[in-house]
Parts: sequence; C-alpha cells; structure tokens
Amino acid sequence: MGDKKPIDKLVFLEFTEEAETFIRKYGGEIRSKPDSFRIVSFHPKVKSYLRKASIFSEDSFNFCDTASHKKLLVELEGYTERVRKCCDIKEDLSGVRESYVRNLVLSMRSLLSVWLYRAEVIANAVEYYCPKAVISAGYEVVKAAPTVNTHPSDRYLADIISQVCADKKYVIRQEIIRLALRDRLNIKGLAIVSFWNMACRFLRYFAKIGRNTVIVPAEGHNIDVVVDDLKKELGGDYEIAFLESPRIAILKDALRYVMKKGKRPHKYLFCNMDRKVRFTAGFLKERQRLRDNMYDLIDSIDYRGISTAKWLKSKYRLGLEPEVIDKTYYQAANLSRFLDKNKPKFVLSQYARGMTAVMGELCRSKRIPSLVIPHGSFTPAKDEYSKKDWKENALGVIDTYYEYVALQTPLVEKFLSDIPVESKPVITGPLVFGRANKISEDVKELKRRYARRGEKIILHASTPKPRDGQRFFNYETTDEYVESMASLVRAAERIGNLHVIVRYRPIDGLDTEDLRDILPASKSYSIAAHGRFFDYLAISDLVVSYSSTAMEEALQNDIPVLLYNRYNRNQRIMGRELCPGSADIRPSAVYNVNSEDHLEFALVWILRNHLSSANLQGGLFDEYKYKKNDTVRLSDLIRKTARR
Repeated sequence: MGDKKPIDKLVFLEFTEEAETFIRKYGGEIRSKPDSFRIVSFHPKVKSYLRKASIFSEDSFNFCDTASHKKLLVELEGYTERVRKCCDIKEDLSGVRESYVRNLVLSMRSLLSVWLYRAEVIANAVEYYCPKAVISAGYEVVKAAPTVNTHPSDRYLADIISQVCADKKYVIRQEIIRLALRDRLNIKGLAIVSFWNMACRFLRYFAKIGRNTVIVPAEGHNIDVVVDDLKKELGGDYEIAFLESPRIAILKDALRYVMKKGKRPHKYLFCNMDRKVRFTAGFLKERQRLRDNMYDLIDSIDYRGISTAKWLKSKYRLGLEPEVIDKTYYQAANLSRFLDKNKPKFVLSQYARGMTAVMGELCRSKRIPSLVIPHGSFTPAKDEYSKKDWKENALGVIDTYYEYVALQTPLVEKFLSDIPVESKPVITGPLVFGRANKISEDVKELKRRYARRGEKIILHASTPKPRDGQRFFNYETTDEYVESMASLVRAAERIGNLHVIVRYRPIDGLDTEDLRDILPASKSYSIAAHGRFFDYLAISDLVVSYSSTAMEEALQNDIPVLLYNRYNRNQRIMGRELCPGSADIRPSAVYNVNSEDHLEFALVWILRNHLSSANLQGGLFDEYKYKKNDTVRLSDLIRKTARR
C-alpha cells in the first residue's frame, strides 16, 4: 500500500443502495472537493454505480494483500478448531454425530471469513489514510438474517467502523448515513412453501422404490450426465432415482406422468427430510449447552480490537441453530426411516454438505454402499497456507463419510497423498467434470462467430467467491476476479490477433452490463454469460484462470492452461513459469504467471511457441489424465458392492 496518505474523509460502501444514499448526501461536496474523499468499494457493482456518476472508488482487495490473507487463514484456523470442540451432539437417536460438527463448521467458517475480510480491509484502510472522518451507510442496529450464510440483509460495516474509530490509537469522527429498515414478510414465499409441502405429501405416492435401486440424493454439478451413463450400463437390472429435485421440475415431471405425456427422464423418490421431529430431552440439553458454548466463543472473538458479538450471536440464534443443528436432527430421523424402509443397493452423491452429509453418515452406519464424486477439482497444496484452506474445503466434497470416493484425475491422488481421507479411493476417470468434448456443427459456428479473422481464442474461466462464500488465499474475491479480467483484456488488446471470451456467471447481482462498464473498452473480448461451458471450452486455444475446475476440464481436453496468479499468492497447479529473463522455456500443458507485469510476455510466448507451433512434443497432457485401462467403471463398482 506504500506510505500513509492522510485525507479528510474515508468512505466504505458495500451495496448500491448505500452508494445511492451517499451520493444523495455528499455528491455535491465530492464533485467540488474530490481530493478530500477516498471511497473503498467492496463490490464491483458499487464501483460501476459510482463510475456512472463520475465518482472514482478503490477496490477492497488493495487493503488485503497476500500477507493479510495468510494472517486471516491462521486466525480462522484457530476459531474453526474451537467450533469443533464446542459441538458435541451425542443424543441423536439415529446415531448421527459428525454431520452436526461438519455442517456447523462449514457455516461458521464462511460467516467468519466474510466478517474477518471486512474487518481487515477497514482497519488497514484507516491506518493507511488516517482520515479525519469515516463515512458509511448503515442501520440503527446491526442486522442478522435468519440464514446459514451471509445474506444481503446482513449489515455490520458500520459496527466494525465504530469499533475501529473508538480505538484509542485513532481520533476519528464516524458519520453513519442511516438507511431505513426494510424487513418484509414474504407472503408469496410462505404460500409457495405451504403448497410445496402439500404437493410432497401427494406426490410421494407416485414414486415407489424397486428392489435394485441406486439413490442420488441431490441434482446439480452434472450428476445427471453420470446418471444417464449409468442407466445405459446397468440396463434394466437397476433403477436410479433422485431423492431431491428442484420443486418446479418435480411438479412438471409428476404432471407429465399423471397425464401420460411421455416417459419421465428420471425417477424421483419423495422424502420430506425436513419434516419436524420431536426433540428428546437429552438432545434439548445438548443443544442448549452448545448454544452457551458458542456464545462464549463468539464473545471471545477479538480481531484487532474488533468484536463480532452483536452480529454473530444473533446469527447463531436466528440462523445456525434452527437451520443447521435442528435441521440435521430432523434430516437424520427422516432419512434413517427412509433408508430402513426402502433399503437401496447403492447411494451416489456429488458432495456431502447439509442433507447429503447426513445421508453419507447414515449409509456408513447402516452399511449401505455409497460413493461421493467430488464436484470440484483438488490439486496438491503447495504451501502451508494453501493447505490450511484446502483441508477445510475438502470436508463435504472429497473428505466425507461415504464409503468410496471417485478419483477423476491424477492430481487428486497427489492431493490425497498429503491430505488423506477415510473413504476408499476408486479411479473412475472424469465423471462430473473433465469429459471429452464433442465438436458439433454448432460449436464450429460458435468459433467462426468469435474468431472471424482467425484470432486465437483465450477463455477466461475462474471461480470467484461471492460475499456469502468468502475464501482466503486460494480463491479470488469478486473485485479481484474482475480486475484480473481487465488486465487480461488490456494485454490482449496490446498484443492483437487474440480474442478473449470471458465466461461469466452473474455473481452477487453484478450483471453483464455492470461488468462491461468496468472492463476496458475493447473489441478484443466478449462476455459469454449463456450457453454451455463445454462449447466455449471446445473452441478455445488457451484457458486463463486463477482457481477453477475449468483448468482440469481444459487439461483433460488437451487445451493448455495459464494460471494467472496476479497477486503472487497461490499456484493451484505447478507448471512452467513464464517471465522475462527465464532460460530454457519449453512448451508445457500448464504455464504460471505470478505478476501482472509478466502477463503480456507470457501471452506472446505462448502464442508464438505453443499455439502457433506445428512441432509440439507429444504427451504434454499425459500426466494429468488416467489411462483407460487404469479406471473402474462405476456400473461395475455398483454391481460388485450390491452382491455383498
């Protein structure tokens, strides 16, 4: 951040309505005395909103560098272990224990990450600017939404700022622009939920489980593709049924069945897993003891003299206790009864969080064969800080209570050699990611549309973490993600003969128009927010990312990857580093760039020596793929375990 730069007023804004209120009160003053203000925005949407009013703002990541990420990871690790020690639920009649711990840790870690990031940014910015006044838009009271994650209605910036300003090191005036409370009862939502509950009671009679049934607890993350393949391989000997499905899809499916309008694509089994169950006296005592212990833990959290007690204690009472602890109890009882009644031959899931965590633990205790197919990629941790985060992120994705875990690429084997899990590994090859692309006529037309003059296509595909999913070190914040895009676009514009496709999924309300407003004006890029990712991957010559499963998707399809580590923080996959002055640079499947200053050099080198070379060495991608003879067919595993 450099030397301190004292200013008059420092402003922190997180949402567009806060920016709107700020402009209404200070717009005239900031336009007449722009040098008196410094605005820190926590989201690109705010930055875009201010820019339209010709007001400049700084991104929050400028005040949370790599050293801060490391420090916050260590802090978070300490809190996480204390949460684990607090959660000791034993009075569960279904025998579920660990799911309480893992589900609570998952939510608490996410909530604390969001809060810690904001506390760090605010404290660092105040130290850097030494302002006479700090301005924020906030509410009269700290708001806590009744959810397990950080919701847009969770507002506590003003509380953090007031504590920073009250610190004896600073003599700062805090100005809070009051926002009106807007708590509305969602009558429409309540009506939909009531209708859904009644529909479930009716629809469950249409679905009956067969003798040889494979249950898939939840949809999403390409599990439907795996199910389609299994149906073909297993034939009529087995039936595959989803336990959970999007509500509208279930209703349409049932309607199609009742009206005899064609065969249903998948079978659904209806289990009201969230149905309330009477608590035992023993469980109620343990729940109260857990609440007391969590309150004590929350009261003790003091990061740089800043407390989270006002917000997080309310969050626990309104959100975590009913939605994590109570719901885990309900799900354990209802799923246990369901499994005892229906006796499935196999259970298959793509993650183990929330209800699917309970399912995995029950399958283990009831000796029902089960497999988790991790929906995300896992690569070897390169340093102690990366390992701290990946070890926790593995819980519920690859580190689960399911009996088996699918290994889709060799990189996950290297991850497990350092961070082992209890599940038995099964080498399956690509299942939910990394499948071979098929080049159709539509895909060829897509390439002609983006590369009319024969430009090389660079696909930017990364996974930022939104406000409700903050992750330190291994993933970008939303504003870091956008700035990485911008620097890639600027480099492509200078080089020429390149076209960047930004594969974008709207995040935290940042739509494509807002994104386009922030990115540089250039004809060298396009934003692709619709269509299949696999189609865009198929037309790409190079994939650029910081951290995403898209990198392994590319490697499985012989497309080189450039890991753009703009902040010199984490290298998800180690490849060949490209920087001026490097000796003996040769083509590789994976390239690393650890500075924005080296990005243009790296792109030019790859363009000339890899993408335009007709004499590339064979086998560049072999180390990232399993050989066909080394893999186990999922259908064979199911048949084998069913005979036990």
